[in-house]
Amino acid sequence: MQSCNGLLLCCTKHNPFTFNEDYYIFNPTTQQFITLPKPGGDVIGMSLAFDPRKSPHYKVICLRISELEPENQIEIYSSETKKWRVSGPSFPKRYDISFRHGLVYWNGAIYVSCNKRFNLEQEQFEEFPMPNCFDGQEWDKENHRIVYFGESYGHLHLIQVRSQKLTSYNIYEMKNDGTEWFLKYEVNVEDVVLAYPRIIRRYLEQTDFHYCAMVVVNVVRGEKEEDTFLVLHIPEMAILRYNLADKSFHMLCDFDSGQNKGILEEFDELAVCLHFHSSSTYQYIESTYYW
Repeated sequence: MQSCNGLLLCCTKHNPFTFNEDYYIFNPTTQQFITLPKPGGDVIGMSLAFDPRKSPHYKVICLRISELEPENQIEIYSSETKKWRVSGPSFPKRYDISFRHGLVYWNGAIYVSCNKRFNLEQEQFEEFPMPNCFDGQEWDKENHRIVYFGESYGHLHLIQVRSQKLTSYNIYEMKNDGTEWFLKYEVNVEDVVLAYPRIIRRYLEQTDFHYCAMVVVNVVRGEKEEDTFLVLHIPEMAILRYNLADKSFHMLCDFDSGQNKGILEEFDELAVCLHFHSSSTYQYIESTYYW
């Protein structure tokens, strides 16, 4: 479900029509895992918060159904106490808070969307502005879309595209104080489309967001600015590394030839699952965390 500084939050669902899931914290470096105890109600979703630079302990934030239905409740599990505790009062159900997919931990908060987060210190939800549209227009879902949202080596990014220019990616970064987004990179991936013309879905309108069958699965920040790159997935064809500094790209995995000898084997810090979209790709960082 989520990767956070070397630890993975995993879930096993026994029955799709019940809330009877088991949740685990797994360290792929040490091959250790624990099963989390059950919280105090039916679980809607969970998220993991772990920053070994600040604490040797991790927390799990649970969104569950409250005893006061139809409201929801937050519970927090601490690896230090090995117990759940209720956080704050219950609150009405909200369609924009699910704790199911695409959650990102960064700088002391769980980001549930591009403009909403759960502050772990204050234990409350906060809202903050969406990025300004790079074309000078007001944000709207018809013409603008977020195609990536994630963290890499202490940096929080999102990628925004517009329907009039689907190959132009504007990569935003969150300020360190968490107050607003700023434009970090401008990228045009037309060269990739020219190299792989099969990704064009000509039966769709050119302004359809699915017109190009290409997905950004990760933004990876390097130790140096020039080492930053995108990981792009071209369905049924390839995984590519696109270097932001010189706009070059090369293949990491060729699906056409069947030579799938381990995804991104030259980059140990990144592991990609088989679905290859941004909500199911996870950066892997070695961790010496032991239970």
